[in-house]
Amino acid sequence: MATKKAATSKERRGRRQKERDDDFDYNNNKNPFSNYKMPWFGWLGLAIMILSEIALWVPRNPLAHPVAVAFTPIMWTGYILLVDGWIWERGYYSYFKNAKREWPMLALFSVLIWVMFEVFNFPARAWSYNNMPTDLFVKSVVFAWAYATIIPALLRTRSLFATFDFFDRTHPWDFKFTPMKRAVFSVVGLALTFIPPMFKACTPEDPYCTANLLIPLVWLGFIFMIEPINYRIGAPSVLRDLEKPENREFEKHNLRHLENLGNRNFEKRDLRDLKTRENSDKGKISFFWQVLVAGLICGLLWETWNIQAFWHNGLTWDYHLNPIYHIHIAGHDVKIGRMPILGFLGYPPFIWECFALWELVKWAMHGDILWKARLK
Repeated sequence: MATKKAATSKERRGRRQKERDDDFDYNNNKNPFSNYKMPWFGWLGLAIMILSEIALWVPRNPLAHPVAVAFTPIMWTGYILLVDGWIWERGYYSYFKNAKREWPMLALFSVLIWVMFEVFNFPARAWSYNNMPTDLFVKSVVFAWAYATIIPALLRTRSLFATFDFFDRTHPWDFKFTPMKRAVFSVVGLALTFIPPMFKACTPEDPYCTANLLIPLVWLGFIFMIEPINYRIGAPSVLRDLEKPENREFEKHNLRHLENLGNRNFEKRDLRDLKTRENSDKGKISFFWQVLVAGLICGLLWETWNIQAFWHNGLTWDYHLNPIYHIHIAGHDVKIGRMPILGFLGYPPFIWECFALWELVKWAMHGDILWKARLK
């Protein structure tokens, strides 16, 4: 019995490794069970967004519109349902159909990761909230709901773009991220992440202190810090994706390992497939196209819904970024919604760092076992 379990375990590991090697964006591979029809929750998401927009413009008293109090999380909830349904309709894997245990964990992770960013904001005071509910319970529910939608919305948007051939692109450059380079990246990431909050906290008398000036570095720091870890442990890594296959350290290691494994259940044709991929001569730049467009679109939606809630005295947020991040044209501060134009550029790296953090969490917490996550 023990021998049979060991053989089954080896076979499972072999399948998982092949899945990871097949495609960086494995979760978005074609789903044979998809019926290519928009599921009910996709239509529900669209209905939530339309009805919420209509309700927001219905005149109400008192001043604070009830929909405006939670307008952003309401819209993100509808948006997530719609986008996930659209991904299923396009024939790819849906969180709500294929990862029924994973998406609640992703929502929880989203709350925790945004609480972490709120801690980074304490000394920098780069953003603040207006018109918060006075009732502590209502406030807690609204904020938890809002935080829980952030990461799923960002990652699902990127996954949607990954289903389009336009975003499947290669590049001709010869990237090679050696252990030394990855070690340097990690050190740089630690510095970018933790140096900004080490400075004296900003005050009303000094709103643009050093911590405020450096806070955008945190959006890059986690990328540099986490990506080398994901590369090393074999989790999905954009660094490895950028390399030519012959330069990918982890894939070479696993190819040798599989050849010496002696696992009868891992067929010779699978090894030939791996070797074929090893002989491919181009790295991929698909993720950068996906995260760039997804970041800009999510940022635009975020700021649009924020300004709409502002018009109706709802829960909103303001930015207090150093003047260096503001661009003035003809005496006007150029903004998208309430966000200075240069600050808007932080959305694409924010998606990347959230992706890297989530993949690390899945690997570290054995997500494939605890909540049946599909390892890439």
